[in-house]
Amino acid sequence: MPDTTPDVSHLDQISLIIRHVDEQFQIYERLLKISEINDKTGDGFAAKVISMLKDLQLSTAGIQFQCYDTTASMSGAYNGAQAKLSERLGWTIPYITCLGHKTNLCVEHSCKALLMIEEFFTTLQDLYNFLTRSTSRFGKLKGNIDALQEGLVMKNLSKTRWIGRAESIRAVWVSYEIVIDTLDEVRNCEDSDRDAIKTASNLSDRIKSFEFYLSMLFMKNIMYKTKIVDLEVQEIDKDILASLDVMCQTRDAMIRIWEDDLGLDGIVTAAVENCNSFGIDAEYEFSKKHVHDDHPDALTRTQTMLMYHYSTNITDKKCSK
Repeated sequence: MPDTTPDVSHLDQISLIIRHVDEQFQIYERLLKISEINDKTGDGFAAKVISMLKDLQLSTAGIQFQCYDTTASMSGAYNGAQAKLSERLGWTIPYITCLGHKTNLCVEHSCKALLMIEEFFTTLQDLYNFLTRSTSRFGKLKGNIDALQEGLVMKNLSKTRWIGRAESIRAVWVSYEIVIDTLDEVRNCEDSDRDAIKTASNLSDRIKSFEFYLSMLFMKNIMYKTKIVDLEVQEIDKDILASLDVMCQTRDAMIRIWEDDLGLDGIVTAAVENCNSFGIDAEYEFSKKHVHDDHPDALTRTQTMLMYHYSTNITDKKCSK
């Protein structure tokens, strides 16, 4: 199970992992070696794997399966590493797609299909960058968290491991009011320069919006469900059938969320009520931003669904007055 990643010096490193069983069929995984790789073509990758095994004085005859991600250089049927390794060794070695990688891609593309959610993650990353790139700003955030003895320090959003974003959302969810107060401190601090004040004001406006809060409330649960399935399929003692069963269960759970009108109404209602406590006027924001009625074809089904519950909840609230 080889994979590559750049190190701090921007050199590509390949890690070689084997999965094997003992006499009692107990499953093990071992990291054998990490080495620099220059040729990242399918053939170069296969050659490097064989070279690493030889350096370790391990026979290639014991290779029964190979597992990589879905990039063309790895999974290509003709020129990918999986094809070239079989070609170099002279027999067919079955290739298994990394389920963890496929799960991650599924989550990534699903999130990017909805503009509101994509903008939510962009705001999270901008918020993290702004508060952590300055020791002074990070000190204010950490000090506020320590003073109240609650909240979580923000986490960076991994570009490659989307399931890790569950913790990033949770950190902002738990520390939401603290983050707002910290941005206000930066904005009103005499030592803050003009750019910092401007960025703090912009970020404060973005996170003190109903769409951001609704996205955070909605995605908090979704991302934890996807994180669970990703961790499950990477368990050492999980076989393929058990992993597929976990993925099917998660898919069914997502469908139930999709079809649960009462549950979605509950999320919107909770978001409206919580936003009121932070001075966020959901009704005003809806009337200002709900500009998609004339272009329904431009919306994804998910966005239409969320906006339906959004508009129905706000409309019902107005009628009750």
